[in-house]
Amino acid sequence: MATPATGYRFVNWTVDVATIANVNAASTAIIINGSYSITANFALVFPIVEIWNWHDLDAVRDNLGGYYLLMNDLDSTTAGYAELASPTANQGKGWEPIGTWAGRFTGVFHGQGYEIEDLFILRPDEGHVGVGFFGDVGPGGVIEHVGVANVVVTGEWDVGGLVALNWFGGLVSNSYSSGSVTGEQEVGGLVGLNHAIVSNSFWDVETSGLEESDGGTGKTTAEMQDIATFSGVTWHITAVAPGVTNPAYTWNIVDDVTYPFLSWQSVS
Repeated sequence: MATPATGYRFVNWTVDVATIANVNAASTAIIINGSYSITANFALVFPIVEIWNWHDLDAVRDNLGGYYLLMNDLDSTTAGYAELASPTANQGKGWEPIGTWAGRFTGVFHGQGYEIEDLFILRPDEGHVGVGFFGDVGPGGVIEHVGVANVVVTGEWDVGGLVALNWFGGLVSNSYSSGSVTGEQEVGGLVGLNHAIVSNSFWDVETSGLEESDGGTGKTTAEMQDIATFSGVTWHITAVAPGVTNPAYTWNIVDDVTYPFLSWQSVS
């Protein structure tokens, strides 16, 4: 995993790259069977744009290659919700996904552990346009440390709670989704159609009613609330008491009580 500092973004791996599964992915597999020189390249992204409300979030589509920081939770009480992300927004279609086939999101969206809540999308007749919080994420695009919760997303093809379509090099990491996602084909709670490598990803087979997926591993609710499920695959996770967080770890869990949650959050 190549982890950029704030204000930078991962570009690619160079030099002896023959053993790298995906040179355009920050998180990738590298087979070591000799001595190699491998370089992770980063680029400065400037300026950093802060997202405080739905209006700020809507403006992301005006610069799909920018660097964005979510500064707080966005929900139905946040400015701009009624006109941009509610059931009455955009003639009843709700939120307009960020990024399209013609203009994919290739920037960085860092959620800082905050949530996008109460998002509503009703676009069942729009075909392969990508229906989700993010519609189409292209190579180099990064979405990380963000949750989408209590969302209702309805589309036709390529439908996802967080991302509808994720292309080669697109990176979705340390993120989660909960809510209702409905469509005809290529539908996922987190990502609808994925062309990138999936690793250490899980979903609840009981609450979702789904036993199969093209990526990730299905677990029971009890397993999803068991720290052993995640520590066994090297998640950066630790158990905490209710109402307590440990920011030294990316993920926290109240063992046998909650799902994993980002350590910036607090679960009672």
